[in-house]
Amino acid sequence: MRVLIGGKKELATTIRNALRSHYYVVDWVGDGQEAWDYLRYPDACTLGILDWSLPKVSGLDLCKKLRGQDNDLPLLRRSKQIRPQLLEVEGIVLDYQSFTLQLAGYEKQCLMAKEFQLLEYLMTYPNQVLTHEQIQVRLWG
Repeated sequence: MRVLIGGKKELATTIRNALRSHYYVVDWVGDGQEAWDYLRYPDACTLGILDWSLPKVSGLDLCKKLRGQDNDLPLLRRSKQIRPQLLEVEGIVLDYQSFTLQLAGYEKQCLMAKEFQLLEYLMTYPNQVLTHEQIQVRLWG
């Protein structure tokens, strides 16, 4: 499961460390504009945790903007539908629950956190060229 945290770095770091210890994939943004840039893509993350007092665009305004576009990203509400726990692209399957990779005809392989994040990012944008900078920002902030 990919989680986006928007807020002060100190608190976000504490939350991120707790979630990562349970194998969640966690991204952090420092302001509402960064959060909007991140969340405007469908399925960018599974859950958003946003501070109401984000700089540039408040967390509340961001939620209103997302709801206005029928984005069902769960914040303090339940999603309208349950998102799948698998990401599948051309025979490659990532399992968010078990943190594994499955290729057709091969055994499941457990992945390290960064391996999982990189593969998930590439699979989320298939047939697109992602720059080194985009990958670095997404995986290492």
